[in-house]
Parts: sequence; C-alpha cells; structure tokens
Amino acid sequence: MKTVRYQPIVRAILLLLTGLLLISPVSPAAADEVCAAAPLMTITALDYGSARVEGGDAVLLSSGGSYLLMDTENNDDTHKVIRYLKSHKIRKLSLYLSHWHEDHFFYLWEIMDDPYFTVEKLYLPKTKWVKQCAKTKYRNRDWYSNAVRCWKGIPAAGLYGAKSVIRKAKKEKIPVKYLKKGSTFQIGNAHAEVLWCGCSCKLSRRGFFEYMNDRSLVTKFTAGDMAYLTAGDINDEVFTLMKKRGLDLQADVYKLSHHGEGDTAATIRMIRPAYAFYCNSTEKKGKIRWTGRRRKIAKMTHLYSVRYNGNITFRLYGKTAKTPVKVTTQRNRKASVVV
Repeated sequence: MKTVRYQPIVRAILLLLTGLLLISPVSPAAADEVCAAAPLMTITALDYGSARVEGGDAVLLSSGGSYLLMDTENNDDTHKVIRYLKSHKIRKLSLYLSHWHEDHFFYLWEIMDDPYFTVEKLYLPKTKWVKQCAKTKYRNRDWYSNAVRCWKGIPAAGLYGAKSVIRKAKKEKIPVKYLKKGSTFQIGNAHAEVLWCGCSCKLSRRGFFEYMNDRSLVTKFTAGDMAYLTAGDINDEVFTLMKKRGLDLQADVYKLSHHGEGDTAATIRMIRPAYAFYCNSTEKKGKIRWTGRRRKIAKMTHLYSVRYNGNITFRLYGKTAKTPVKVTTQRNRKASVVV
C-alpha cells in the first residue's frame, strides 16, 4: 500500500487561504469599530483621598500612548496619586502645574525624585509671581509665611517649593517649558493651547492667595473634535475678562475652577461642557456639599465630584462616534453616559 503524503496539500490550502485574506477588503463598519476602540483622549480626575487637608488637584490626561499629570495633589500622607500611577504601570509621563500653590504641587518634587518615573517634560507657569510675593518687603503681611512656603518650601516637612523644584529639574536634566498665553504643546494626539496666564489685578488689592489663583494657567486640550478645559483656581472675574477678549472656551469636559468655588452659571454658559467635575477634599467621602452655585451648575451639565464619585474617567471618542463620551467612576465602574 502506498503512503499518501498530505503535507504538500495542506501547504497549498494554507497558501490559498492566506491569499484570500490578503485580497479581501475590510468593511467600513469593521474599520470604524477598530478606530473607535481607542479614545481620542482620556481624562481621569484622581481622588487623592483625604479630607484632612484642604484643596488639592490631580488630573491625568492620556492620548496616543502619552501621559500628562496636571497638578500633583496636596500632602495627605497617602501618596494615593503616586500609587495610582504605579498600579497602572505608568512610568513615563510629563508634568503640568497650573499655579504655584502647594495644594497643587506638593508631590511634584517627589515624582521627579522617584527612579520609577521618567519625566519627559515639565510644563510650568512663570515663577516671578511667587518669587515676588516671597520678598522680605512683604514680611509684615499676614500671608508672607505662606508665600515663603510656596517659593522656598519646608524641606524638613517634605515640602519643596518652586525654587527647589526648578533646581531638581535642572539636576535631573528634565526639559522645562514655561508657559504663557499662546503657548502650545502636544500630548500624543491632543493639542494643548494656553488661553490665559494672568490678570491685571494688583497684589495689594487681592492679597497673596487670590493674586496667585488668578494667575493660574487656563489651557484647552483638543483631540479631533473633542476638547477639555482646565482653569486652575481662577475666579469668575477672570472668566469675564476672557469673554471680553473673545477667547474660545467651549469644551466637552471641564474641570471646575478653584475646587468648585470659582465658577458661576454664566461661566458654564460660556464653556457649554457636556460634563464637568471638581476636586474638593473638604467634602466628606461619599457626600456632596451642594452650594447655590453648584446646584445651578448641576442643572446645566453632568456634574461629578471626586470625593463622591472617587476616580472619574472620561473617555472622549469623537462627536461622530456612537457614544462620544463614556464616563466611568470608581463607585460604579460600569457607569456610562451618552452625550
């Protein structure tokens, strides 16, 4: 009996099937599904955990495989933001600081010092404002010690001020870009433009805290036809100035300024966000402290609080997608809202 050799037949069949797969066109629907699998931009508002300290901001933006951490939380001894980054194996990222108040940059130095992370770039507001406030000519002002904390820090307490942060970046050879109005940069597929970086108010009139808050960076991130706006701790007076200048503030997702205290209903009408969130550590975990302002804002947009919702993730897919924005919160990981 002759032995039948099947190997050449199998090889021929495999070659034929491979050829058919190569020449078969991919349907537009399948292509759309593949494109829609990855969001244009993802914004995660991080709940840094403790109501023991006031203020604090930390928002992670990702696009095209690149990461940008905007503000680095306040000192609450939990290192929750750093632990979040490590648990998600985010080793390479850039850092962005909205303004030089310690509740926004407490762990900035520590992230640069941690060998786990590779900081690709540091985006900072100019330092002349905080340096000016720390001059000895203001030593009799009630806010002088806080200005010195922001500029020089208290290294023994783990707080490294603006001066130390800049020196650390130079030592680690981290590229630093000081942002001003009109500055642009790229994070993956997201294009960032600084719309505002100061106002005309005087230190003597506003005092240190509001003087620094009103010099927060206002930056708009755009990926495809979707936009995210962050405004640091500016107040509604600055929004009025920006409106008079004719700036385009419209965004799909917006972080309320000054931990939910800096906006009015008029601000929301200018921005017209589908979704908004705020970071306020003074709220009790699982409870929202509604103010008159927030009550009005909540009627105009989907409003989230990191203290109530935990970590909040907004995935922006584009206005032509079946679901333009998907929202997931830590309290309900399956939550999804359609614009």
